[in-house]
Amino acid sequence: MEHIFKNNPIFTSPTEVYVSLHTADEGENPDESNEVDISTTNYSRAETVPSDWSIGAGDGPTTLQNANTISFGDPNSNWGTVTHIALWDAKDGGNPLTATVALNSSKSVTSDTDELQFAAGNLTFDLN
Repeated sequence: MEHIFKNNPIFTSPTEVYVSLHTADEGENPDESNEVDISTTNYSRAETVPSDWSIGAGDGPTTLQNANTISFGDPNSNWGTVTHIALWDAKDGGNPLTATVALNSSKSVTSDTDELQFAAGNLTFDLN
């Protein structure tokens, strides 16, 4: 996490970090199989930059949390019930930067849902 989000280079850091929405847990190695389907909806991953995230203090980074609001826009179609999120190094495909993380409560996203967003501090990845 220090490398990606705090510019402490071990390898070339991504300049963007993309947040994806998932309808089921993809586990430790996300492969997009449960990601909201971009081919049948107007869904796309939310683009952030490493400085949009904060790393918790402690014995090395223990948490990663969004420091700014992350928005997915107005769905205008059914995305399903979102239960998990993940971080990626690309808008489509790419490499996962984390495992998927369960939301505290699932969110049914339909064409009637208002803009889907997560306020600053609402997404937290616990690093075990």
